[in-house]
Amino acid sequence: DRRILTVSAQSSVEIPTTHARITIMIEAREKTPREAQSSIASRSNPVLEFLKSEEVEKLQTSGLSLTPIFERHPKRPETWTSQNEIVGYSAQWTTSFEVTVERAGEIADEVVEQGADRISGFHLKATDEAVEAARTEALSQAAQLARDRGIAVLESLGYEVQEIVRIHVNDIGPMRPMRAMRAEAMSMAADAAPPTAIEGGMQEIPGSVQLEIAY
Repeated sequence: DRRILTVSAQSSVEIPTTHARITIMIEAREKTPREAQSSIASRSNPVLEFLKSEEVEKLQTSGLSLTPIFERHPKRPETWTSQNEIVGYSAQWTTSFEVTVERAGEIADEVVEQGADRISGFHLKATDEAVEAARTEALSQAAQLARDRGIAVLESLGYEVQEIVRIHVNDIGPMRPMRAMRAEAMSMAADAAPPTAIEGGMQEIPGSVQLEIAY
């Protein structure tokens, strides 16, 4: 009967972060829903036109909301209950896009000038193609390492390797960028200019493989 040795290995490949994913937001508070929506439309259109003219990548509107603003009144003697009164409406518009690291600071500055209230998301990343190529390389390295480990263990114990009977590829996803300037939690008001100097770092792409080797 064949016996099975299970061996695992991990590897990783570092690639440069060449693009920035930026999320911007415009907010408006008005007395009526129509006024709130109109304010968002008049302020978001110039921002969208600017981004299109700059030919940014993966431009998409990711959020549009309209919610009432309540004001809570204290309990009244005639009812002894508190009441909530609608005093206005809040509208929010969110859009995201990608640009190269070299242009990220310039574009982030300009969208605020064009009318964006805040930059709610900013992180540096490699392109999808670069990530996929690096993942393939990391998996190849992990597979070779697992094979070498399995063979070394069996040979050291005096066993003969027959064949690899099963391969498990574990997709553990890309790790967070390393040595990169990142600002995902950044939330900037229009009067606080975002940094114009953006420097990319390295993103580590891992690969994990498990082999079952018959001996």
